[in-house]
Amino acid sequence: MNVSWVKRFFTTEEYTVKYFVCSERAAWRGCSGFGSIQNALFEDKGASTMLNGYSSHIDKQRDKYGAPYFCVMWLEGDEKLDKALIVNENEVAFVSVSRIAHFDKTNVTNWDIKYPLEETELRKEATKVKTSLESIFSDAEFKVPLSEEAFSTLCEAITNPSQPSDIIDDLSEFLMLNKSTEIETIIKSRVGQGHFRKQLVDYWKGCAVSGCKNTILLKASHIKPWAKSNNQERLDFYNGLLLIPGLDTVFDAGLITFSSTGEMQVSDTLPLSDLAYLGVYTPTNKIVGITDKHAQYLEYHRKYVFEYWLK
Repeated sequence: MNVSWVKRFFTTEEYTVKYFVCSERAAWRGCSGFGSIQNALFEDKGASTMLNGYSSHIDKQRDKYGAPYFCVMWLEGDEKLDKALIVNENEVAFVSVSRIAHFDKTNVTNWDIKYPLEETELRKEATKVKTSLESIFSDAEFKVPLSEEAFSTLCEAITNPSQPSDIIDDLSEFLMLNKSTEIETIIKSRVGQGHFRKQLVDYWKGCAVSGCKNTILLKASHIKPWAKSNNQERLDFYNGLLLIPGLDTVFDAGLITFSSTGEMQVSDTLPLSDLAYLGVYTPTNKIVGITDKHAQYLEYHRKYVFEYWLK
């Protein structure tokens, strides 16, 4: 996934935040005063509080307009950015602005003196917009938990150039994760200096195969691939090897694997001469330090990752 739009979405200062709420009695009413998407999501009058919190301001909003169903926001500026957020009480969906910006703003002035027929029409319109938003939300390709810590970690990973590039590579996987109490830890485990990598460095002290001690150069590689692991497995440092970049590449590609006792096995499709270019000068290298807990993940790698194209 190209995440350049995500970076612009969360770091730009050149846009105006457009913010609408779909509520029980008001289909599409606008709110203002938010200086950034983060504020629109998490400040006192933002979406998180609107949908889940309680304050004198929010209580008055609920009394006047009824229970809120969704908050929707996007950015407007000189440069077109065709992305918007639809927020419910648990998650945030990334969608196209063109799918939501066509709704007509509801006239909710002087609500207390509306005639019953007017109120009935407003409720019907709110239900109609709610149904449309539910469909768009359900179809959204990417969703993230409505969590301030998760968004802060996401923004830090995107904007901090000192972090390894594989954070950005993993962003699409992060966006597809379902709500989880472990989500913040999972995100941090993919940050270069995060907990997962630190545990691997502490355990292996260097490349698990070559012995290279320059940990700046080494990759924190999952044995059972990240995409195939559950949340517990993603965080389990026994599901990890610290490897030089060449070994990390061929291991992830299924061109090498290791026995339950650590012996390297090389695919017949990988010429031994190529190993030297990858920094592996002998196929007899062995991992020292394998435990039974590592072995269960290595078994998965041998069965489902090693030479997967032949299976």
